[in-house]
Amino acid sequence: MKQPKRIFFWCTHNRCRSQLAASYTSFYADRRVQVDSGGIDPRPVHTLTVQVLQEEHVPCHEESGKLLNMISFVDSDVIIILCDETREACPVIPFGLDYRVWPITDPLAANNPTILAVRQTRDEIKMYVRELLNEYGLLRTF
Repeated sequence: MKQPKRIFFWCTHNRCRSQLAASYTSFYADRRVQVDSGGIDPRPVHTLTVQVLQEEHVPCHEESGKLLNMISFVDSDVIIILCDETREACPVIPFGLDYRVWPITDPLAANNPTILAVRQTRDEIKMYVRELLNEYGLLRTF
């Protein structure tokens, strides 16, 4: 199996789920992995996203959400889509890319998002990230 060097996380707003996934991938991955993320309707990274990362001393991947960069997207070895809205808007995935959907509910979709909801999402994403990196033999040993 080809070892990925570039993992791309794609979500609607690039303000929570994809930021958490990119942050934990950077934190848990060995040095062979490059991480990028983007959204179809980017927004600033939410303060609750930053807060749950800080609770575990994990740096936030980006300071602001950013628009999907097609060059980075097609240059990726693994593409992870983190929501149904993005999957529906997904461009054609080039042949040979490992393409996965992690159906994770947006904890910020509620009118008054809670830190508890973002923590639960963080913990779910950490599990997915560790499984992905372990599958490819890219999980860093501490």
